[in-house]
Amino acid sequence: MEGNDRTHLEPAATEPGGPGATGQPSGAGAQPGDGEPVHIAEELRDLEKDDKTKVFFVAGIVLVGIAIVVGIVAYLMRPQAKATGALESAYAVALPGDNVLVTIKVHFQNVGGKPLWIRNLKGKLATSDGKEYQDDAASAVDFERYFQGYPDLRDSSLQPLKVETMLRPGEQIRGSVILGFPVTLDTYNSRKALSVTIEPYDQAAITLTK
Repeated sequence: MEGNDRTHLEPAATEPGGPGATGQPSGAGAQPGDGEPVHIAEELRDLEKDDKTKVFFVAGIVLVGIAIVVGIVAYLMRPQAKATGALESAYAVALPGDNVLVTIKVHFQNVGGKPLWIRNLKGKLATSDGKEYQDDAASAVDFERYFQGYPDLRDSSLQPLKVETMLRPGEQIRGSVILGFPVTLDTYNSRKALSVTIEPYDQAAITLTK
């Protein structure tokens, strides 16, 4: 052939974006989610908030449980009245100086499961004008002296109800207490209420009102 024609092979054209295109090869360095920013700091803050919420929730449940247990224990351990009774009658005499001496018949029973010892006896008078007066019951040894001075008291009294008296479970007793109040007989007679409180040693006090 003339001119020794040579066939020149041209490199195949590379399509933009093809395997031979300038830039990263296809599949090389590709990462999942490319093009979507990952907010790791926000996710960590959300996780931290969730953890704190769970901690507060659990702590709240624990505190409520403790409060319930404490309430139940306090309720079960509270002093409970172990006696019941009533004031049967009361009689008063006037003393000099606008005072009265009152003898009260009392009946009560030990309804608890263990012996009851009387530690103290006292009374209270509530007058119609809203005033209140309190007095400790007279000692049993003073009864006879009061009876000699005011014989009507004897007729309206039973045997003295004494401190240190012990009542077995189920046992009941009747007796009298004598109290003094700084009011006139008319004020006493128009009273609002008269009460006697029996205070055992290791049990709740019982107040009887008439």
